[in-house]
Amino acid sequence: MISLRLAAAAALAVLWSTASSAAVTVYSSEADFDAAAAVTRYSVDTAGAVGGFFGQKTYAQNGVSFAASAVSALYKVLPSDPAGGAYGAGNFLSFQAYDSTTSGTITGSSNSLGFTFGSYNGGGSTVTFSGTGFSQTVALPGNPTTGFFGVISDTPLGAISFTSARGIVDITTFSTAAVAAVPEPATWAMLLIGFGAVGSAVRARRRTLATLA
Repeated sequence: MISLRLAAAAALAVLWSTASSAAVTVYSSEADFDAAAAVTRYSVDTAGAVGGFFGQKTYAQNGVSFAASAVSALYKVLPSDPAGGAYGAGNFLSFQAYDSTTSGTITGSSNSLGFTFGSYNGGGSTVTFSGTGFSQTVALPGNPTTGFFGVISDTPLGAISFTSARGIVDITTFSTAAVAAVPEPATWAMLLIGFGAVGSAVRARRRTLATLA
């Protein structure tokens, strides 16, 4: 019984230390991100009416959700649109502000998420990406140049928020995949408690057999 209590105490200690030390790595290099995670890269698809959708707030594709804030709109820009020649005439998502600040969120379904970004009406500003365990401000490039931002965590990422004083922030491609994660703290705790219980049972059986002998 004492051993089981000690195992439980050790499990709680591991639970505390592991929960407070989740590893988050931020990438500005697409090549480094690709090397660290077996990701699949996606372009914005062509589904929907020609001209995209205007004044919308959300868009989802391949397990990734994009949402504009209350002061921003989200547009799908196709090659046939007035801005469709940007970034080599590919499809892209454009967050555009009703006032001077553009903001939104990008949420993946795994613990890795990366994307290329820019501003088709010119750069010269910055964009701040933030989430659980990270916050980073980077230059916002103008068309046709794009930047890259990626995050890999050993726990589910949740939403990546962004904000920029520039009126337009575009997402041109995105990448996501599940990365092999360390066991959750609760899993470690249950394993340790289980090992302790098994050890106690084995020792109790040995004492019983010794008494009978």
